[in-house]
Amino acid sequence: GRSEVWIAPGSADTGPARGRWVVKIDRGEGLKAGLRVALGHGPRARAYAWGQALRSTGLVQAPIALLGGRLADGPRYQATVTLARAGPTLLQSLCSYHCSIALASSLAACSHAARLLAAGVWNRDHKPSNLMFNGPVERDGLRLIDLDGLRRGAPPEASARMLASLAIEPMGLGRPLPPELLGAIATGLVEGGSKSELLTEAERLLTRHGDARPARDPAEAARRRRAGAPSGRGGGD
Repeated sequence: GRSEVWIAPGSADTGPARGRWVVKIDRGEGLKAGLRVALGHGPRARAYAWGQALRSTGLVQAPIALLGGRLADGPRYQATVTLARAGPTLLQSLCSYHCSIALASSLAACSHAARLLAAGVWNRDHKPSNLMFNGPVERDGLRLIDLDGLRRGAPPEASARMLASLAIEPMGLGRPLPPELLGAIATGLVEGGSKSELLTEAERLLTRHGDARPARDPAEAARRRRAGAPSGRGGGD
């Protein structure tokens, strides 16, 4: 299968994201992927189900629709449609040159991660670019916008993996999170263990990760938006 993400015109009527929807498409190419999509068990169906299950928690940006059918060039597809968020991503905020914004962002990340774990869920892909604020940076305004990595339960490595995921992209941009911000986030992820052990395990995972550069530099994305460059994109995730 292959995933594509598009920013499409829509009918949103509030905020800077007015009139934009995020459409994520999974093409069921190949026998196995095609069968999953045909039976309604593809990644888009799972993301939609997660969105509905967690909608009332305020922790995720739930898709509003799940679509399916056959593309003009043959393969079946599934797609989720989600209203674009109005605020910055957590990555943009954590990498801000304004210390107050970076600190507020780390506290929001701490609160969000703790609430997610308390809901009996953890995220395998908890990158800052997958989390977005619903307007100004504030403690309870953070939402997960990519639900593909959500899993039930909380295995022993869940907290360390989520902490490492949050630290990977800033590190890849050459702006690693200061120890005080990383420690603030870790506070919300400690469950029955010590914060120092959690930080040590997260550091080990970061060392093993390899290339930590994010797919898109948030500063470059912001420059493109100011210049009026098209925001639609397609390609494999």
